[in-house]
Amino acid sequence: MNRTRQLEKFIEDYSERGYRFAYQLCRDDEEAKELVQESFFRVIRNWDKFDPAASTESWFLTILRNLYFDALKRYERKNCSSLDALVRENEGSALAFTEVIADAREEAPFDRLEREELGAKTRAVLDALIPEHKAVLTLCDMEGLRYEDIAVVLDCPLGTVRSRICRAREAFKKKFLEMCREVVES
Repeated sequence: MNRTRQLEKFIEDYSERGYRFAYQLCRDDEEAKELVQESFFRVIRNWDKFDPAASTESWFLTILRNLYFDALKRYERKNCSSLDALVRENEGSALAFTEVIADAREEAPFDRLEREELGAKTRAVLDALIPEHKAVLTLCDMEGLRYEDIAVVLDCPLGTVRSRICRAREAFKKKFLEMCREVVES
């Protein structure tokens, strides 16, 4: 297979997954598209340097993650705000992954409403997490990457991935329970 066809196939195979990952990180449609586009540009520019024995998926997602975190750092320096303040919501137009894959024609209205409410709460909790927790949960629980691949994407040892996932899940659980308590108390 020639280089052009390899690159075309790579883009076909990873554009949707890359967009989902980028969108989960930044929660902005346009920014997610730009992150994916820049990631593909860097992949194309460095295609000849890539080790074919390594995972192309991990390589691509690592590039995408690094671009996102670099953008966060630039934004933080420019606006002097904390990482927690950088999480943005795309009001009203965002759909959860669960909403995209569900077939509304087969779902009872009350079930759909309950699922949408749970999805909104889950998104709100995920958005409230620090970017590192959000990234590791997205890679593991939403994208389904193996711990070994996450270690490559995050550029850290496997044990660190396990502990980060554990801490991120605990932070998610704590925030989710706090949100549920607030709803019950109000």
